Amino acid sequence: MQEALSELRNRYSDLEIVLYDQERLSTLLKNQPDIVDDFFGKPWRDHFCVVGSPETFRQDPDSPRKITADMLLRGPVAALGLAGDLKRADSLSDRAAAAQIYGRVAEELEHRGWGLPARLIRQRQGDALLVSGEIEAAYLTWLALLKDEVHTGALLVAPTCSQRLEDHRDKVRPALAARFVALKGLDTWFENPEAGIKLLRDAVTSLLGEDDPWAPDAALWLAEATLVDELDHEEVTAVCKEVLERFGARSDEAVVVRLRLALAEFGGDWTELLREASSARLGPKDAGLVFARYGRELGLAAQWSEAIDEYRRAIEKLTQTDLYGDVAQSLYAISKLQFTYGTDFTGAGEVHTLARAIPDKVTRLTRNRDSRAAALRALHAGRLPDAHQSLRRYLWESRLSGHLSTELEARELIGDLYVEAGEFAAAVANYIRAGCTEKVTETVRRCGKPVDVSADLWRETPWVQVTALAEIAEQGDVLPPDWVHRIESRLVELTDGADQSPMGRKVVRAAWAALAGVAYQLSSDACEAVLYRIESLLSREPGHDRLIGNYVGTLLGRFHYTRPSLRHLARTLIARSLNHEDLAWRLRDYLVVAVDLDEHIRQALMSEADGGNRVALEVLALAEIHHERAAEEANSLAKRIMSYQPGQARKSWSLTLGFEDAAVFVRLLPIQTREEVARHLMALVEDVGSPEFFRNSALNGVSVLANTLSSQVRGELFESAFRLANPDTPVSLADVTLRAMLHPLSRVRLDFGVGSLWRTAIETAGQLAVSADQAQQLRRVVYETFHTGDEKAIAAAGSALLALERSMRPSVDLYLLSTHTSPWVRSLAARLWLEEPTSAPDLGEWFVRDSDRRTRLVIADSLPRLAQLDPKLHDHLRAVLSEDPSALVRARAQGFQPN
Repeated sequence: MQEALSELRNRYSDLEIVLYDQERLSTLLKNQPDIVDDFFGKPWRDHFCVVGSPETFRQDPDSPRKITADMLLRGPVAALGLAGDLKRADSLSDRAAAAQIYGRVAEELEHRGWGLPARLIRQRQGDALLVSGEIEAAYLTWLALLKDEVHTGALLVAPTCSQRLEDHRDKVRPALAARFVALKGLDTWFENPEAGIKLLRDAVTSLLGEDDPWAPDAALWLAEATLVDELDHEEVTAVCKEVLERFGARSDEAVVVRLRLALAEFGGDWTELLREASSARLGPKDAGLVFARYGRELGLAAQWSEAIDEYRRAIEKLTQTDLYGDVAQSLYAISKLQFTYGTDFTGAGEVHTLARAIPDKVTRLTRNRDSRAAALRALHAGRLPDAHQSLRRYLWESRLSGHLSTELEARELIGDLYVEAGEFAAAVANYIRAGCTEKVTETVRRCGKPVDVSADLWRETPWVQVTALAEIAEQGDVLPPDWVHRIESRLVELTDGADQSPMGRKVVRAAWAALAGVAYQLSSDACEAVLYRIESLLSREPGHDRLIGNYVGTLLGRFHYTRPSLRHLARTLIARSLNHEDLAWRLRDYLVVAVDLDEHIRQALMSEADGGNRVALEVLALAEIHHERAAEEANSLAKRIMSYQPGQARKSWSLTLGFEDAAVFVRLLPIQTREEVARHLMALVEDVGSPEFFRNSALNGVSVLANTLSSQVRGELFESAFRLANPDTPVSLADVTLRAMLHPLSRVRLDFGVGSLWRTAIETAGQLAVSADQAQQLRRVVYETFHTGDEKAIAAAGSALLALERSMRPSVDLYLLSTHTSPWVRSLAARLWLEEPTSAPDLGEWFVRDSDRRTRLVIADSLPRLAQLDPKLHDHLRAVLSEDPSALVRARAQGFQPN
């Protein structure tokens, strides 16, 4: 065959004779359906040929880009008949000619919608141009490639392309080099925001100086990066205005619209853009983007109804395009706003369902790469740098598209990533933007130092305010005083803050919680302002503000204890609070202390008790102050306790006043009644058929009565309690079911105190023990518990050890306990040390510098006793605690100051 071909070429030297084999003929016929139809018939044509020839695509660029099985099985290059051209280009020694062929192949692939394969061919085109000496042409090719990659998020060839541009930037015009710097800046920004911003600023300056047509693109990237990172925008605003003035008429309309959007967000003037979007002056894609971005702006400003209207206008425009992913995200934003602010949750759910029903998720900025999925894969694999880059891109796409729901998700995921990387302050900032209250409080606990979120209190977005307030409530005790003074007036203002729907967080409630957190550090003026706010609350109908009662009660107690100048007003409000049942219950624990500190409060409690006020009666009972109505209540509650019978079938397991609360009153009754009630409570505890929370409440009742019982009864009840002091204590079938719900894979999680019974049994056994033998039995359980790592159980074991009479208590190594990993054990060591501090005075220094506040509080609360035992040691430790980072510790070390 080769000999025949050579003979023909010699005979007809004026002709170019090429030998076609089966593969080459098939490739050529792929794009010739008419020829195949003439020779082989329509079935062969439909089965063999590409649907729609290249000519058809060029004549109608809006035609659908068909994908056939052949394209997927053999690859688009072969299926489109381009393999021969590509092979010929690879073999040509004339690389300039080869570059032209690569360009045609890439163009055909781009027409067919095969962008990624086309980019690979474009890279070969650039390399060919470089070899042929056309450096600037090669550079322009690589720039176009990198620009497309940065915008689509493709990561396959970007490193090679970037390296080519870097290697040859000193061989091209400054304007082209500046274009590369701009692209490099945007790409870098996704990974390193600070470095990326610097590169973008430099590039914009150079491109403006060169009057280069890429200046609008670079200015846009800089402006949008500034928006996403919420940076100062004064300089960027000036740049954007200059770019629009110089290049607006000759720039791509989409770039101009996005530049104007950035200016609208910087300056707050949306009038002209909205007018053009409402008319036909902007195309539907750009108009839809304007409405979505404005809807986001209104949603963050708590103008939720207007925001929903804007998102609906965005949907009207975007449905005229192929951007159904943007349509879906506008629906998700509407649903999010309705759930956050509104009350029509059924309607919000229906909108969410509609968004999920849209099958096509293509959006303006996401293209074909799923940044979110890429980030989650990287996170799962532990590739934090890759996850960071992809999540930053996900945030960029969401934020600049007006996708409110996914923007918040991106912020939360970035927060999760920063926690994993140990960047707690950055995590808090992102969690606040996303409104992740629980994650903020958990993160600041791990952080170990306060995070300044004061600027977020002045933002208009309710969930941002609430989350920032939650951080202050959590960290308020250790915030620097100057931070507190800077925000205290704003905290008071926010107690009248924006309301949200029942599904959302409450700014008002969060503001009261934050005030309670910083109560010890508020100025006198702020304290007075808060007290007058509380006075107005108490003037309302009782029960009106039940959700803030806990924080109001905390504030009243702390002001009364630490502010002598305001004590009169505080005690007046405390007395009035007794008529607000929920608030009075929140004040109960402080009132038990205050009744011995303030005669006015004692008299107020006695007066309320005369009228049968339940809280006043319980406070008096806890303080062991005799009152006739309290004795009557005690007898009534004793009868109620005795009415519960072990093994009795019950329709309800609730008790209006828990067994432990009822036992407080029973302590006022004669010893015979107390012991009868205690035995009965223990019988209820031993009823395995009852739920664990019910049995635990009964055991707590026994614990309350323990030190009022005779030694005989205590010893008897100790045996019953001690048998329950292990994690394998038998429980009811209902409890077995409840425990199964706590499995990590359980969809339903209900916790009614699972595992609480055995812990309470340890503590109660310590209070009941009356013999050395019982103490020895308990010692073994206590020390085993100290090694479990279960903080709740360790706390119970420590309380049991402390409850033992000193004569029965086993000897302990305080130096060893003071270095235990558990804060509960260290605080126990401090309590034990305080019984005889002069035996090891150096431990006092150790305890007042403990990393956990609980241990330092133990010493602070015991300073009056320490002053009697060792005045010199007292003075030193008090001086240390007066400089403690915790305002609570400082206040307790100062003690109650009489008027």
